[in-house]
Amino acid sequence: MNEMVKLIEQFELKELFNQSRLKGVRFFKSSSHIPRSPLLYDPGIFIVAQGRKIGHLGDRSFQYDPNNYLVTSVPIPFECETFADANAPFLGLYVDIDMPVLHELMGLLGQSRAAASVNIRDIPKGVAPADMDAAMHDAVIRLLKCLHSEADALVLGPGLIREIIYRALCG
Repeated sequence: MNEMVKLIEQFELKELFNQSRLKGVRFFKSSSHIPRSPLLYDPGIFIVAQGRKIGHLGDRSFQYDPNNYLVTSVPIPFECETFADANAPFLGLYVDIDMPVLHELMGLLGQSRAAASVNIRDIPKGVAPADMDAAMHDAVIRLLKCLHSEADALVLGPGLIREIIYRALCG
């Protein structure tokens, strides 16, 4: 069992969405398969700890799972199917993208040498999966750990959300 799953399982989650201690961060749990159905995600980052989802947008299909997180940069309707069962429930984390933070980070990237490594054509448009790299994984683990403490969530949480948005922007 991976560390993300262990950390999420420590929360008492009910089926579907659960608010965390931090505004803009929600958990998702499903103990059974959810057939393909329409949904709408607001701008955000959907990180999967266990299980997988397949999204369908027009003639495009994409999978998000422990190796790929999903980024939605605008509110977008698409269809999604969730794969899970009682022995291995689908567990995920959804982080809202705060647009003023995103704009600030894009401005800072534009002023830094790091901007040279970010091609504007590579920034996700609409909805797209991205590889879960080591830096993003580390940031998510630190966010999950901080959500176990009210004080840590209050003090450290906003900075970790900012880092996760930055990692998604660069990823």
